[in-house]
Amino acid sequence: MRHLSLRQRLSLLWLVFLLLLLIGWQQGDRVRERVLAEEHAIMASQVEVANMASAVFTAQLINQARALLNAVRQFHQKNGALAETEQFIRYLGFDRSLIDNIYLLDAQGRIVIAHDQAAEGLLANERRYFKHHRQQIGQDLYIAPVEPGLVSGKLHFRVSMRVDRDDGAFDGVVLATLRPDAFTIYYRQLAGGHRWLFSLIGVDDRLLRARFPEPAVDQWVQPARVAGLDLPTAQMAGEFFGTSSVDGVERHYAYRKLANWPLVMIIGYTHDEVEERVAARLDRLQWLVFAGVLVIFLVTTMLTVVMLARHRLEGVNRRLAHSYHLMREQAMTDALTGLPARPMFFDRMAHALALARRENRPLGLLFMDLDGFKPVNDQHGHDAGDVVLKVVAQRWLAAVRASDTVARVGGDEFAVIVADMDSTQVLAGVCNKLLGALAEPILLPSGASVKVGASIGIALYPDNAQEIDSLLAAADTAMYQSKARGKNVFTWATCHPPAHGAKAWISLSEAQQVGIPEIDEQHQQLVRMVNQLNHCICTARDEGQIKTYMAALQVATVHHFATERDYMQRYGYPGLAAHEHEHVHLLDELARILDEASPGSDLLGFQMIKDWLLGHIEGSDKALGEFLVERGAARAEHAANSAPWPG
Repeated sequence: MRHLSLRQRLSLLWLVFLLLLLIGWQQGDRVRERVLAEEHAIMASQVEVANMASAVFTAQLINQARALLNAVRQFHQKNGALAETEQFIRYLGFDRSLIDNIYLLDAQGRIVIAHDQAAEGLLANERRYFKHHRQQIGQDLYIAPVEPGLVSGKLHFRVSMRVDRDDGAFDGVVLATLRPDAFTIYYRQLAGGHRWLFSLIGVDDRLLRARFPEPAVDQWVQPARVAGLDLPTAQMAGEFFGTSSVDGVERHYAYRKLANWPLVMIIGYTHDEVEERVAARLDRLQWLVFAGVLVIFLVTTMLTVVMLARHRLEGVNRRLAHSYHLMREQAMTDALTGLPARPMFFDRMAHALALARRENRPLGLLFMDLDGFKPVNDQHGHDAGDVVLKVVAQRWLAAVRASDTVARVGGDEFAVIVADMDSTQVLAGVCNKLLGALAEPILLPSGASVKVGASIGIALYPDNAQEIDSLLAAADTAMYQSKARGKNVFTWATCHPPAHGAKAWISLSEAQQVGIPEIDEQHQQLVRMVNQLNHCICTARDEGQIKTYMAALQVATVHHFATERDYMQRYGYPGLAAHEHEHVHLLDELARILDEASPGSDLLGFQMIKDWLLGHIEGSDKALGEFLVERGAARAEHAANSAPWPG
């Protein structure tokens, strides 16, 4: 450079500058493509989080409706009186902001229980859900397409279950109508300021169950043709690009199937919305193209822009992850009181119990039931009852420590987890504060005031029990003793865990035997294997040994289900298809639960295994056993050799 003239230096400098401008101009399209790819990635990530949240919300709402319908069905099958069934529905106390109402139809399709008296007596035998249950034997929940009501004409999203007589004959349908605006409001909140499309579609019939923005009335009954996605054969989750048959707009879509229901949640965004975000970003960077700056400044600026863009993308991903965890937390929270709901309670209880075991410290569990709550509902209505529950929740939250967990586990049932305590006398102090918080009357919106109390049961780990269900049972028993003592008091549990050896976490009583020796022996073997696996996990055994036990449990379960299938085929069991379907579902659940287990943990999954195993035995297997005993299977098995049993 020293030997070059000024003109040459300037020429070289301008040549370099022009070359950099030319290279920058040529790179402009690539920059735009990169920004477009980044914005697509950000938008796709946001849509995926919203899709997961929507799927969780939808599944929880349907599960809530299923639980309510199953309770009504069992009550009606056991009682049979319409007046008492209607009273039972009235006292269920379900959230009417989500579930509009519950109906009961007889075997002819006549509405015999309805919240609107004008609907009682009307025939609904031509409705799709009624025809489905009349033709299909089974306990599955049916999710009907959106249809107008017989009286109001309003569009509703219906779920229903079949009601059978004792002999298995069809006896009618119990159904719940879900409020469509519950979906619309939730989808609108998730969309925020975006112009996203939300569609909840049936996998088999391709009909809409919910949509935001809402379609025209006639489009509810038209199958949604989603170009680019074959719903029955699609994976559980993914993305695609296609044109909506409802509004004819091309969109990028993310979809997620609901694990237990024939529904798929689809959220789409348009390319134009991404282009608008790209244009906004490029406008902010436009000055870089036209500014005449030194080469070093240009390089430094470009590196800064890249770093800022990368930092921004990472920041967005962190915020999206935080938003997902926040939405999951909200999904596990009781909508009325804001307290942790039953799933979150079990999760926190599992973690608190695991910590108490590791640190060898006591853990307290309080189980509470409100006294005088039913008269409030009877005299002032359910709205007044909701006000009482909210006020009680607020007062109890203010009465406990920040480290304690107050949860609503039922209608007027609450629980408190008390950890990190120096002595058990802390529990007595907490109980006194909880009872004292109810001393003042509660003012209702009508101007009236009511007063409620509480009966409290106290269970202590490890003095009373060493597992979640045992602690709950001990606290529940103590709570009922408080009610017997006059209510508005607290009672300590008096039970003790076995003093020798490892406690059998699951045990089968004689009443839980099905009457077929081979099946009963396999049930006992499964119980022993689950107890052994639970003990290994809770005592933080070697992970290789735990995986060996897991594999053995899965193999034993498959063999047991094969044994049951052989019996059902041999003796012509009429419920074979439904029983086999339950087997497939249970194997999937078992694989998922075992996959989440880890050494040293005390997870809710093992509580689910217990419910899974005992529920299957007491439900489906008891009915199968009664059928096989009537057909003489027990005598035939006694005369033959049993099949070998892995284990």
